[in-house]
Amino acid sequence: MSPINVITENQPQTEAAPCFQGRAFSTSRRSGGNSLQQAVATAEKIGLAVATRHRVIEWANPALGRQTGIDFAAPGNLTLDAFLRAVFVDAAAADRLAAVLPTGGKITATHEIRHRDGQTFWADLTIELIPDDAGGPAKYLLAAEDISPFRSHEEEMARATAAITDLDNQFELAIGRTQQLAVDAAAANQAKSAFLAMMSHEIRTPLNGVIGMACILESTALDEEQRECLRTIKMSGEALLAVINDTLDYSKIEAGRLDLEEVEFDLRACAEEAAELLASRAFAKKLELVCDLGDDLPRRVIGDPARLRQIFVNLIGNAVKFTATGEIVVEGRLETVGDGIRSLRFAVRDTGIGIPADKQHRLFHSFSQVDASTTRKYGGTGLGLAISKRLAELMGGKMRVESAAGAGSSFIFTLQTRVATPAVPPPVTTPAVPPGRRVLVIDDNASSRGVLLRYLDNVPARTVAVADAAAATALLDRGERFDLVLIDHHLAGSEGPDWARAMAAGGRKTCPFILLTALGETVAEPAIDGVIRKPLRREAFTDRVSQILTTGHAARITPNAAAQNATGTALRQPLKILLAEDNPVNQVVARHHLARLGYKATMVTDGLLAVDAALTEDFDVILMDIQMPDCDGFEATRRIRQARGLADRPWIVALTAGVSPADRSDATEAGMNDYLAKPLRPEALEGALTRAWEQKSTPAEIPAAPVARI
Repeated sequence: MSPINVITENQPQTEAAPCFQGRAFSTSRRSGGNSLQQAVATAEKIGLAVATRHRVIEWANPALGRQTGIDFAAPGNLTLDAFLRAVFVDAAAADRLAAVLPTGGKITATHEIRHRDGQTFWADLTIELIPDDAGGPAKYLLAAEDISPFRSHEEEMARATAAITDLDNQFELAIGRTQQLAVDAAAANQAKSAFLAMMSHEIRTPLNGVIGMACILESTALDEEQRECLRTIKMSGEALLAVINDTLDYSKIEAGRLDLEEVEFDLRACAEEAAELLASRAFAKKLELVCDLGDDLPRRVIGDPARLRQIFVNLIGNAVKFTATGEIVVEGRLETVGDGIRSLRFAVRDTGIGIPADKQHRLFHSFSQVDASTTRKYGGTGLGLAISKRLAELMGGKMRVESAAGAGSSFIFTLQTRVATPAVPPPVTTPAVPPGRRVLVIDDNASSRGVLLRYLDNVPARTVAVADAAAATALLDRGERFDLVLIDHHLAGSEGPDWARAMAAGGRKTCPFILLTALGETVAEPAIDGVIRKPLRREAFTDRVSQILTTGHAARITPNAAAQNATGTALRQPLKILLAEDNPVNQVVARHHLARLGYKATMVTDGLLAVDAALTEDFDVILMDIQMPDCDGFEATRRIRQARGLADRPWIVALTAGVSPADRSDATEAGMNDYLAKPLRPEALEGALTRAWEQKSTPAEIPAAPVARI
């Protein structure tokens, strides 16, 4: 309902209010022939009525009758007051309007009108007392215009405007909630990352002691029962470490913060090293582990060797876990050659339990294995395959599986890589083999025999391969002569050393007998002239075979040869070492690892003592723990660098249980040259010391090494 507007005679009329001049109605019924009056009387949309000075309606047009349902032709004295009260929906508004009629002013208002049949509509009303120009008495003129369509449109517009305003408010609230959720999510991710990093550090610190002491004990004299217990301890520590690494990697991938390195590395060595890491587990289950890497693979490529090795370790580890008998073969082939880009295809094939087709879709999901019983029987986090697939995709490739229940599995992945072009071709170190040399291969595994034949073609040598000892014996009995016999340790129905002993006893041993045996297996058979460890590494294998075929004899490797070689590291690379470590267990582990390499280090227990020692004596290498009391490793490194200047820089290696990119970045920014993650590995420590020695030997060429990824 709109307010009632009353305009007195002295007030100007607004343009919005309809103006009816009294002349049009001055003759009333007497001037019925007037054309204007006829037009007004027959108006279709505007209802009109004329009332006397005493407000008695004396005329109304048909439109007003249609609007209200009132028969104005019926006898009676219907007044404007009564008319308004009869048709207004709002009775109080009708009373207020009737009360101002006697003032004689012009009235405009908008009200809801009710038809006699009960239907309602909105109308703009104008009531005005108009004088008669001819001197007759003044008359009231009422005009009612049906504005329902306009009113409906206005209401719809109002509702739409209200809805838009409501949507705007909701949108602003949603934006506010989204922004808050983003802030909360960022804080949660930061808290999660900090928690994972803290847990990683806290778990890795005791693990360093467990795995480190296990490695130290492994090099001592132990009986078989003690060695078995030690293997269990070491495997349990490695399993826990794998869980920690998988969890950290998954969190990085989930957060989109996993970056790949771009460095030059030996592709074949990367795959072979991964196989060596799992060799002891495979051979403990009497499985054959074979590296079948094609000759067409590029030797050195650009990429991330640590992440590629991680894929191999995950896939080979799964194959060992789910295979009870048979073999595991690591295959590698060149697929396509582009403009400086090589597409490579790798596969890890096993003869294990296989995977039903209806469950293969779950393999690459996080925290998922084929079924719950698998999780209980075989263990694991269910993250390895998900991480491996994502890493393959980051390297420009894909990963898939081919498998059937009970028929083994093949996990196949591809990657895109650039070939590294060496500035100087590597020197040829393999001796030239005299032509016509013959080699006998005795191996009951077809995959292994195929790889041996291909590697021996590269020597080159004329090779005869048989699958069992009986066939080999038959060849020797026929007088076949060979320059070298390669014997697998475990043959079907017999053992390689037993066959060698029988041949030597029968006078049929006329050339060196070399045993192909697993890492960790010892051989004390006099008829065996040497060993080559499985899985084969092509370059080491061809070098050894070439040496034997050239000289006619095999250099014996004593059980302590490896230890003696390790001890000689300090003689070949003399370094003065300072070890800063506050944890007593970690001190013992580091000291033993250094001792095995022939080094004796100076020991300090906090960062302040490390700074004092570094400024008092000239050390070649400082092994610096990061988390120490009073002064941490980062601060100690900064103080050493500041005090000694750039011209006199000891090689500082970070020792830390933190393995995040931020930890590595902090080490570099603090002035550290290298980085070793705990648990401390003997081979990783030896590599870091070798890099330090190279820097000391050629300081002008190698001012500082990049942070190593261990």
